[in-house]
Amino acid sequence: MGRRRSQRRQEIPIHLAVTLRAWREQNGWPLKKVADEFGVTKATWSRWESGERFPSPIDLQLLSDFLHVPVCRFFAPPDHPCHSCCRRPR
Repeated sequence: MGRRRSQRRQEIPIHLAVTLRAWREQNGWPLKKVADEFGVTKATWSRWESGERFPSPIDLQLLSDFLHVPVCRFFAPPDHPCHSCCRRPR
């Protein structure tokens, strides 16, 4: 059972890592520029993109604002439709 838990922990940051890298590459920003603009070191941003580290809850909210994406996008695959926070009001 311990192995399943560690596998789940590894899956969560991967979605964040994919989102961060995709956003940076789509905008044509080098790693240093995006790190400087966000206010972290190049090493920190690189660790987030690689899935080696995960941002704090405060940084997640700041990243959400910075990238103009809801926080839930960091926890779901890029092609997964968001059904909780991204719905338009009826």
